[in-house]
Amino acid sequence: MAKGERRPSGSKASGGPPSIGHQSEDEPLRAVVVVSQMTPGADAYSTLTGQPAALLPVANVPILFFQLETLLRGGVQECILLVVRDDSTAVQSALSNVASAVQDEKPNRSFSMRGMTITIFEGSDWHSEGDALRELETRDDLRPRQDFVLVSLGAVFSLDLSTLLREHRARRASDKNWLLTTAFRRGVRRDGATRPLCIVFDPDDFQLLKYDDGERADSIKIELASTFGKSRERLCAIADAVDIGVDICGPEIMVEFRENFDFDEIRDYVRGKLDSGDGEVLGNRIYAHFTSAHAPGSGTVVTDFGSALSAQNDFMQRWLYPLVPELELIPGQRCIRHRNSVYKEGSVKVDPSSRLVADTVLGADVEVRAHSYVSKSALGKGVVVGCRVEIRSSILMDGVTVEDDAWIECAVVCKNCVISKGCKIGKGSVLGSGIVLEPGAVIAPGSFLVREDMLEKKREVEDLGSTLLSDVDVNESLSADSQKVDSRGQEVTAREKVCALAPDDVRDSILACTQFAKWVSPEMVAKQSDRCLLRNILEPEDLEEYSDEEVESGVDLQSFPNLADTEGNGVVMSSANTFASEILDTVTRAIREGHDIENSVLEVNSLKLVYDRSFADCAREIFAAILREARSGRSFLEELNRLLQGWSALVVRFAPRETEQSEVLMAVLCFLSESANAAYLKAAPTILKLLYDHEIVPEDAILDWADGNIPGALREAFKACSPFVEWLAEADEEDEEEEDEEEEDEDDDENDHANVRALSAE
Repeated sequence: MAKGERRPSGSKASGGPPSIGHQSEDEPLRAVVVVSQMTPGADAYSTLTGQPAALLPVANVPILFFQLETLLRGGVQECILLVVRDDSTAVQSALSNVASAVQDEKPNRSFSMRGMTITIFEGSDWHSEGDALRELETRDDLRPRQDFVLVSLGAVFSLDLSTLLREHRARRASDKNWLLTTAFRRGVRRDGATRPLCIVFDPDDFQLLKYDDGERADSIKIELASTFGKSRERLCAIADAVDIGVDICGPEIMVEFRENFDFDEIRDYVRGKLDSGDGEVLGNRIYAHFTSAHAPGSGTVVTDFGSALSAQNDFMQRWLYPLVPELELIPGQRCIRHRNSVYKEGSVKVDPSSRLVADTVLGADVEVRAHSYVSKSALGKGVVVGCRVEIRSSILMDGVTVEDDAWIECAVVCKNCVISKGCKIGKGSVLGSGIVLEPGAVIAPGSFLVREDMLEKKREVEDLGSTLLSDVDVNESLSADSQKVDSRGQEVTAREKVCALAPDDVRDSILACTQFAKWVSPEMVAKQSDRCLLRNILEPEDLEEYSDEEVESGVDLQSFPNLADTEGNGVVMSSANTFASEILDTVTRAIREGHDIENSVLEVNSLKLVYDRSFADCAREIFAAILREARSGRSFLEELNRLLQGWSALVVRFAPRETEQSEVLMAVLCFLSESANAAYLKAAPTILKLLYDHEIVPEDAILDWADGNIPGALREAFKACSPFVEWLAEADEEDEEEEDEEEEDEDDDENDHANVRALSAE
C-alpha cells in the first residue's frame, strides 16, 4: 500500500487490533526503542563511523546504554530494539558489553540484561519509524498488547517511568481515550543546542491541543469555544517546551500506524491528530507531562552534535540524576570523581603540569602530557594528548591522538583520528573516523570531514550523489584505515579521499553539520600568537596573493574561539571584528562623555545579544577598551588607575566568575603582546595589581590563571607579569603559615586551660 493511503476500516491485519477489555494481565511491561536512523542517507554519524546514531557516546557512554538503564529502573521487562539490518552487527557487539546472549539466531537475536530481555528486531526495507512499527504490529510474538513505552531515536532521559506509567494507566481506567502520554521538559538551555516547541494544552487536565516545532507561540490559532468536543474556559500556550522523546502509548497506537501510512514517526501521529481534527472526531486524547530543565529526572533528544555536547554537560552536571558519571553503566567501566568535577576511569596518566577542569571525563588508558588544558570534554579510551594542547567542550572518541600545540574547541573527533602538531580545529567541526591532519592544518568552524570510502558504504549514488560537494584537497593516504589532509590545500592523487558534505544535503540528518571544510596555510596563521587565527579564513587559491611580509604586517588577527560565523559560500566571515570594534566604540564614548554605568551595561548587553557573545567575550573587550583609552593619558598607569576608579564596576558586571576573570587577564597579555613599547611590559605587574586592588580579579583567579595553559606567543607577556604573581603566591603561603600558627596557638591555649581546670578540680 502506498504512503498516504488508508486501509479500509473493514480490513484486518495479522493478529487483529488489541482489545482493551481483553488485555493479558500477565504480559510483561514492554518498551520499543528506535535505534537506527531509517531515512535513507540521513544518518551522518553512521557515515562518519559505520555505527548507528544510538551508539554515539555521551561522556564515553553510548546513548543506547542510558536508555536501557532508565528502562530497567522503570520496571521494563522486555525491550524491543528497532534496528535496520546494516546496523545489527554493531548493535549486537555493543550489547555484548552489558548483556549476555540468550538467543543468537535469526530472526530475533535476544540478550538478557539484569533480568530485562532485549530483542533485536531487524528490518531491511524500512524507510521510516512508521514502517518499523507497522511491521512490528504484524508480529504476534512481539506486538505490545498492553500500554508500552516508546523511546525515540537519540533520547537521553532519566524519567521515573514507573510513576509515569502508573498515572497513564489511571487515566486510561477512567477514560480509555487517553491513548498517549508525551513527556516534555520546561525550560530551554542557554547553550542554544535544543530547539524549543510551541505547544498549547488545557491547564486543568493537561490535554495536549497543539504541537508545533516551527511557529511562534503568539501565531498559533486555536478555537477557544470548543476544542476536542469540550468547552474550555482557558488554555495555556508555552514556547519553552522541549520534547524528551519518551511516550507511554496505548496498544491502539499500533493500529493507528497500521491503518495510516502518512505517519512516519510518533510525532507525525501527534501533529496529525491535533491538526486534522481526527482526535476530536474519534475522541483520542494526548496527555502532556512536564518536567523541569533544572531538576533531576529530566532529559533531552540528541539530534546533532551540538545537542550531544549539551546532553553531555547535563550528565556531567548531574541533571540526569539518578544517572550520574559514577554509575557503572557499562560493566567494568566505572569513573571516580576528583576535584573540579573531573572523572577518571582506571589507568589514566595526567602530567602534574596539565590542568583538568569543569566537567571533564577521561576514559581508560588516557594520557595527558605536560602543560595541556582540558575543560568540559570527554576523552575516550586510549586517547593521547600531547604537550601544550588545549581542548574545550569537545568529544574525542576512542583511539584519538592529539599531538603537541593543537587547539580543539566545541568539536567532535571520531575514532582513531590523528590531530598533528599545531593543528587548529574550529567550533562545530566534526572529523570522521580515521582522518589524519597534516601538521599545522587549520580546520574552519563548522567543517564536516569524512573519508570517501566511509561515505560510499552508507549511500546510494542516485540518492546521495548531490551530497558529495567536492573532493577536498588531500595528500597520499597513510594506510587503508586513515587519510592525511594537506594543510596547504594542494590537490594530489590519492587512493582514498576526504569528502566535505554540503550543509543543505545533510540538514535533516540526525547528526547534521553546518559548514563544509576549508583550509588555510599554516604560514598564514598566528606568527604573532599561537592561539590566534586569521579573522577571515581564505580559500586556498587566495593564499598566493599574500607574501610573508604582508601577512606579518597587514593581517588582523583574532582569538580562535570567536571564529563562529559563516556565510553560505563556505568562507568564514567572522563578526568578531565588528563586535570588538563596537565594544571599543561604546566604552570609549561612555568614558569620554561620562555616561552612567547602568546605561553602559545596557548598551554592552545589547551588543552581546546582537552578536551572540558570552560574558567572557564582553569582559575581555571592555577591559581591552579601557587599556587602549588609558594610553591616551600622560601617564599610562595613572590614567588606568583613574579609569578603574570609575569604570571597574562595568568590568565586574561582566566578569562575576573565574571563567570571565581569566579572559580579563588574557586581555592584558594580548594588549602587552600587541604593544611595541617595552615600557608597557615593565608596567605589567602594576596592571595586575590594579586589577587586584580594584577587586576586579581576586587572588584565587589570578593564581589559577597563572597555573593554566598560556599560549606560546603570549608567554613573554606572561613572564613580564610574573613578579606580581610570585608576590601573590608568596603572600598566600605566608597567610596559610600564619593561619596554621594561629591554630596551633589556639590548640596550645585550649590545652593550657584544660590543665588549669584539671588542677582546680583536684
